[in-house]
Amino acid sequence: MTKVDLSVVVPAFNEAASLGDLARDIKSVFDDAGKSFEIVFVDDGSTDDTSRVLDELHEAISEVAVVALRRNFGKSAALAAGCGVAVGDIVVTCDADGQDRPEEIPKLLAALEAGADVACGWRKKRSDGLSKKVQSKLYNALVRTLSGVRLHDINCGLKAFRRSVLDEVGFFGESHRLVALLAEQRGFKVVEVEIDHAPRKQGRSKYGPGRVPGSLLDAFAVSMLLRYPRRPGRFFGCLGFPIGFLGFAICLYLVIYKIVKGSLEYQYPLLVFGVFLLGVGVVLLLLALLAEIVNYAAGTGREYAIREVKRR
Repeated sequence: MTKVDLSVVVPAFNEAASLGDLARDIKSVFDDAGKSFEIVFVDDGSTDDTSRVLDELHEAISEVAVVALRRNFGKSAALAAGCGVAVGDIVVTCDADGQDRPEEIPKLLAALEAGADVACGWRKKRSDGLSKKVQSKLYNALVRTLSGVRLHDINCGLKAFRRSVLDEVGFFGESHRLVALLAEQRGFKVVEVEIDHAPRKQGRSKYGPGRVPGSLLDAFAVSMLLRYPRRPGRFFGCLGFPIGFLGFAICLYLVIYKIVKGSLEYQYPLLVFGVFLLGVGVVLLLLALLAEIVNYAAGTGREYAIREVKRR
């Protein structure tokens, strides 16, 4: 397998209409730059003509490699599959909808040459509808608050990574938006680069309200990983101990009250509350123990299944 300077990984789900122009634009940019490169398209279980279009591109353009997943696993899994197949020393991720302009990739590469390990695109002037812009701003503000990492456009699909980053930081759930945060936590240098953003010309956006809960959950999960990367049990322990102690104190107070007064009289609501807090505390402490055990014993399983890889 021949090494190349650069791999561009493009996850695609039902984006047949935009793939041809995107592949030709990427090839044009790097033919002019004189760098060896490959374009790794990942067909994430598409149900339109994506598979046929990618087969045609694979035959027509020698730099095109195609990874076909057995079903739709989601963007993070598709990126993980593509990055796993890519052989470049630098890996660029790019959305398949045509809104990420290949002409902007050299800006990211210049940031890496200047010493960065990860260069994230920042669509300062987005070519999207108002609803999508508002959702993105709220999500970015939430992630900045939870993580403390000062990135403006965590959702941007156009990013450049040194291979060493991807060897240490993986994709899971919907974490493709948050990989840069994990990389910074590991000590890699992460920078943001302003890029132009094109309007969508074909197809329709795959992002909708249905993806919000998963995205929020991953944002919370990553914030916990940033704060408790080695000891996840401490998060649950820090919650469980004071809650359980308060419940225990209430129950102890009521035991003493019963001994002194001979009756609980009107203290039954407080008893229920104390027992509830004690139970919650015990559950959280057991979760803390389980988290430590899982963290200790965890392996690195794949979240995708490849049906076929085509390359030259």
